[in-house]
Amino acid sequence: MKTILSAIILCFFTLTINAQDSINATWDMGKENTHISIQETEGKVVSSDKTQLVGKVLLKDIKADGNHYTAQIFVLKKKKWYKAKIQPEENKLLVTVKVGLMSKTLTWLKVE
Repeated sequence: MKTILSAIILCFFTLTINAQDSINATWDMGKENTHISIQETEGKVVSSDKTQLVGKVLLKDIKADGNHYTAQIFVLKKKKWYKAKIQPEENKLLVTVKVGLMSKTLTWLKVE
């Protein structure tokens, strides 16, 4: 009986760990039909109305941190890398970019 109970608890614990939303997918960034593909530790633009963006890395150093991720995001207007917090929620990502004392949260939708 103890063995069966231990096995059930272990299965539940494993399912809970694997339930963290993965951000490895293609996401619509919401501007200029820009889609970014996130794989493991970086995100590259795979399609955009701005053809010069295709192939560019806009996210790097992606790391899991509890129930969210941290990363560096390239801000095109400033031409600099900034810290970002990425919060997965079902079929969207909430990407919060911090620039100095200000921050802005962007919503990216998963491309099915």
